[in-house]
Amino acid sequence: MTKKIKTVLLLCLTLCAAVFALAFASCGETSDIPEGQYRITVQYEDGTPVQGVDVQLCIVEEDGSLGMCLRSVFVDENGVAYVDYSEGTTYHIQVNGLEDGQEYSDIYTEEGVRDYVVTVS
Repeated sequence: MTKKIKTVLLLCLTLCAAVFALAFASCGETSDIPEGQYRITVQYEDGTPVQGVDVQLCIVEEDGSLGMCLRSVFVDENGVAYVDYSEGTTYHIQVNGLEDGQEYSDIYTEEGVRDYVVTVS
């Protein structure tokens, strides 16, 4: 009887460890983002995608001022745009084409982060 309980407990622990490993491995996963690109999602506060706008990366200079802005990319029907970037450069994410009075979250890129959500209010 004790041997069966040990076997069942070992099996349960193994299954729990496998589930935890799978859940942990998918946390913050960006493998679906093409190398050398940021995925920028533009959405309203309620999570609804914003359509008909474009996003643009502007280089942040060493003194903190904004430098040259790169080519803008329109979002798709899900409010998502994939934008090329250069490693080691900090950018300010800008959203163009919003309606008058709308504002968006002020986001700067960070080393190692390739997935951004810009919230429009």
